[in-house]
Amino acid sequence: MGEQEAPNLYGFVSNHPTNSFDVNGLYDAAGHFYTTYLIAKAAGYNSTDAFNLAYWSQYPDLDPNYNAVTAPSASRTAVQEYLHSLTGGDPDKLRSYLACLLKSGKFSPSEQGILIHGLGDAYAHSHQPLFSNKQRLYGPPFGHLLHGHNPDYIASNPSKYGNYVDQLYGVLTSMNPGGIPNPSLITGLKNAANGLPSPSFFPDYFSSTNQDSIETQALRDLPGGYNGSDFINPSTPTLLDKMTQSSDAPDMQSLMDKIKNGVSGCCPPK
Repeated sequence: MGEQEAPNLYGFVSNHPTNSFDVNGLYDAAGHFYTTYLIAKAAGYNSTDAFNLAYWSQYPDLDPNYNAVTAPSASRTAVQEYLHSLTGGDPDKLRSYLACLLKSGKFSPSEQGILIHGLGDAYAHSHQPLFSNKQRLYGPPFGHLLHGHNPDYIASNPSKYGNYVDQLYGVLTSMNPGGIPNPSLITGLKNAANGLPSPSFFPDYFSSTNQDSIETQALRDLPGGYNGSDFINPSTPTLLDKMTQSSDAPDMQSLMDKIKNGVSGCCPPK
């Protein structure tokens, strides 16, 4: 979305666009923040709680300490594996595990949002290698470098995105027993995903600016979608600026330990 979202167009590579390249990918803002918000609304969450989950589901791509590319070297591999689902392993096992953690009741709302980020990436970062009949996750340190930005986009595989939408909707509905679900919002979201234009090889392979702008706007315009008016106004920093680094972020090591070791009833995937 360019400067509509934030004046810093190179934040995703720590202001070093000539030396850095985001090889690890993400579902972009459309697939994380805007998707999480709309699914939470569909699961019966109020606007404030839906925003909080969406905020933290986007956060790992914007705080340098949580980002798959810019995390401190001592924790980068763990960040890539646990927060961005770049394990090189079985995506189905990781999806089931993250869903179990979310439903365990052992994580704060901010931690839940970060787990949702990992769940989304467990879909975005899956692929079928040559000469294999099984899906695998991309692994560190190169992520999906050879595939460019294509895995970042909802439109690259709307069917896979639809499976993610269905799983997250089921998880959030179970986590919000007092809410009144609105499955029609999910139908609208999946229909919109199927109607998105496919990314082109050039320039979308090399840059996410154009395609993510299209996908973000499509989700913002949906019934139940986040349009920003309830939470952001011109006198405050933009959403992405506010999310660059937050003092309210969960303690990294504590969160890593909980994800790595599992909680009662949730065993880490082998």
